[in-house]
Amino acid sequence: MFRVIGALLIIIGCSTVGRVKNIADKRTICLVEEFIRALQMMICELEFHRIPLPDLCLFVSERTDGAISVYFSVLEEELSDQTMPDVRCCSDVAIKKCCDIPTQMKALCNLMAKSLGMFGVAGQVEQLRYVKRAAENLLESIHKRYEQHGRSVQTLWVCAGVTLAVILI
Repeated sequence: MFRVIGALLIIIGCSTVGRVKNIADKRTICLVEEFIRALQMMICELEFHRIPLPDLCLFVSERTDGAISVYFSVLEEELSDQTMPDVRCCSDVAIKKCCDIPTQMKALCNLMAKSLGMFGVAGQVEQLRYVKRAAENLLESIHKRYEQHGRSVQTLWVCAGVTLAVILI
């Protein structure tokens, strides 16, 4: 009886690992989509209202959700607190304080921070469009990986669980 219960627990545990990997990919997809929305808001605000960078970050943080909102909120705080803010350093601090951002998103945030405050408005808008294209490419690659490998990873972990259960019984 205990062997059967143990075998079931192994199968359930291994299938859960596969499911967790799929959930992580889905969460990254949602974050990248939110980041793209934030970039589009920033582009529009810079083109039409030309608001200062801390106010722009506050504007975006109020209109986004989750980790992206926290990132822009912390970025705004860091930019406001310093007399001569370096956007890249402020972005690094914001990334460290916002631990929910996946590695791929950290690279996009750093790419965005490199361009902000370094050029005129037209240059910043062009750089934000470049970052947006990079985010869209990342989103496309994650979608592709999720569609191709999502089920197979989950199935592989279930098979690993069944194999372990058979070996142990």
